Amino acid sequence: MPLVNGKVFHPQWSTHHQPTAAGTMTGVCRVWDRSAGPPIGLDGPGPNVLQAHGVPCRVQELHSLGDSTGQAAGQEITQRRYLVTVPIDTPVWFKAGARGHQIEITRVTQGGDPMLKGRRFDVAQVLTGSEAWERDLICVDNQTQNEAGADEG
Repeated sequence: MPLVNGKVFHPQWSTHHQPTAAGTMTGVCRVWDRSAGPPIGLDGPGPNVLQAHGVPCRVQELHSLGDSTGQAAGQEITQRRYLVTVPIDTPVWFKAGARGHQIEITRVTQGGDPMLKGRRFDVAQVLTGSEAWERDLICVDNQTQNEAGADEG
């Protein structure tokens, strides 16, 4: 039997479920705007490009998206891809690429991986959709140059 109004989703479906998605975000991050540099894989951005802090997040490694190992300037580089999710209403208009945003994990909850704190992820893709519970960001972890204990502030 067809639906009376022909609608599969209630108009507030995503809004209703966004708190559930946010409840899965057990990490905390800050967001850097790297449009002014330095490019990805180099030193961390300065405090003047901090766009958001205290942002709830969830971090998950993506095994199927083509991790890579290679050489650049005589140095071995290993990269891994991660899905980083933040609330859909995070006040950042995310940009991807060499001059895009960078996510730095500042806190993980008890039981979370302590090695995650301080890691930086360069935003490679910003995923969008007509129904969204969270902001999905495909990020790159440059494991060769990604060390915890970077600038605090």
